[in-house]
Amino acid sequence: MAFWIICGCLIVILLVFEWVIRQFKIGNYKSRYVLITGCDSGFGNELAKQLEALGFNVFACCLTKSAVEKFDETGSSKQKAIEMDVTKDASIEKAMEIVKRALPQGKGLWAVVNNAGISGGIGSINLHSRKDYDDTLAVNLLGVIMIFRRHRHTLDSDHVEFA
Repeated sequence: MAFWIICGCLIVILLVFEWVIRQFKIGNYKSRYVLITGCDSGFGNELAKQLEALGFNVFACCLTKSAVEKFDETGSSKQKAIEMDVTKDASIEKAMEIVKRALPQGKGLWAVVNNAGISGGIGSINLHSRKDYDDTLAVNLLGVIMIFRRHRHTLDSDHVEFA
């Protein structure tokens, strides 16, 4: 008998928990701007498409010109593809200027998704050179830091706090 009471209580707790979680919704997608790096393929590409389908305004940053052209083929007014190499400061600056010009007056980025990354040196440490590790760190660590440093001032201050 105690077993069934415990099971019943757990089910009630789970249902209440699910209800509470569902109460947190992001509204007003159409007025939100998101920048995503690493949109050439994979997760970044799919995220850009999904957010655009939901109504978000998306800046899809791609490493290659061909990936930018693929995004431009969609013809969506909610999606802007930008060529950007996260390892090059000049490329980040150029992309930032494009984002600033595209944002409406008084609006900032709602989110920045630092998705650009490479797998780098996989396997025995003896198989890779210092350059292999430097290249991986340049994209996966320094790229994230430089994107955030450059875009933190354009994030909407309505929902973001910086220490």
